[in-house]
Amino acid sequence: MATAGHSRQRVADYGPTVSWADPLVWIIAVFAILDFVYAVSFNLLPDEVRLVIIGTLFLGQGLLGIASLLFRIDLWRIRVFGLIILLVSVWLISHAVLGNPFQAEIALRRLAPVLAALLFIGFADKLPSRFLAFGACASIAFAVVWAALQPSYFHGSGSDLSRFAPFHGGDEKNAHASSYIILACVLITHQALLGRQIPKTLGWGFVAAGVVLIVGYWSSQVQLALVAYFGVHTLMYKRVSWGTRFIAGLVFVGIVGALIIEKESRGLEDRGAAAYEASSAGTGRVGTWIDRIDRLQNRNATQLLIGEGIATDNYSSPTWPKLTHSHNLILTYMLEAGVVGTIVLHAIILAPLAVLGRPYLPFLAAMLAGSLVGSGIMHRAMAYMLFWLAVGMMVQRVQFSPHLQSIPSRLRGGLRFAAGRP
Repeated sequence: MATAGHSRQRVADYGPTVSWADPLVWIIAVFAILDFVYAVSFNLLPDEVRLVIIGTLFLGQGLLGIASLLFRIDLWRIRVFGLIILLVSVWLISHAVLGNPFQAEIALRRLAPVLAALLFIGFADKLPSRFLAFGACASIAFAVVWAALQPSYFHGSGSDLSRFAPFHGGDEKNAHASSYIILACVLITHQALLGRQIPKTLGWGFVAAGVVLIVGYWSSQVQLALVAYFGVHTLMYKRVSWGTRFIAGLVFVGIVGALIIEKESRGLEDRGAAAYEASSAGTGRVGTWIDRIDRLQNRNATQLLIGEGIATDNYSSPTWPKLTHSHNLILTYMLEAGVVGTIVLHAIILAPLAVLGRPYLPFLAAMLAGSLVGSGIMHRAMAYMLFWLAVGMMVQRVQFSPHLQSIPSRLRGGLRFAAGRP
């Protein structure tokens, strides 16, 4: 079945039969394959080439997202677009008031994936899901080969923790960006499995390979996001008994606890028992958060309301002498966009929940979990773009699958789905 305004088309077992005669399907497919290629080849590209490609990909998909509002009138997508405009306005006002230079490139990186999400969700019936799934699997395969052929690296001075070599991130010299790319690819592959778009053995094999890579990159924020996604998905799944859900919940809590213990054990080894204090917890994160809270307390009313502008959360702290961000997205936005911008940001990421319902919860959990101890996937531009492709695939699966007993209908211009299986 299809919602009003959607073209009538034959519905396959788990999703619509996408017509490759449709130009929009081709446009999305071309951008998607360029996204995957750019994601895995980032560290192989010279800086000047990167800038051209990133501008083309993000500006192109962002503009397509805006244009999509004109062809299907969804009030909730228009509201999200209004919130995005409001966030940009907060940034511009804070830069104008305080005189800090506005970094348009960073603004484009942060906003283009959300703008593209307006297309991926609003035109979910145009997503070539099987094509996207094979793109994600190919990216995971590339990462496996890259990790096997490249020497491991050690993150941080004096660290003896060997990690898989990153393929994305450039001069950042850590595996957070690569790990988030793989997380997004795992989510795409998982949604394809749920939608029966790819064979089970193939799909679960690549999901397992992606999980191994994420563990091997040793990025705790991405590991937390992965656990949150599959944890919430498992707890929501209707075919799972409550006893199994309870056991799964204990397992996932145990995994999170093990991650924390492992992280703190490494911090104790690096600093020594005598130098290890409460502020050193989280490999220095707690001390950095305390420093950012102190900075917020010393700000005037204007700075508290609208912040100091985009990319201004870049300070040193007693536990982290180097210049870096807060490693907590709420603190980052409080510093950069103030109370107003922080509320607007969370309104943007919560908005799909009102129309997509329970199936969106695993994605929301992944976003929030990673952002508690890092910048999260929201500040990893290419991973965030692929993340919204996965959300679009979920919308396609839930909206068009008769097996999920969801009832898609237009209510005041917005897509609303009954609470079916995730």
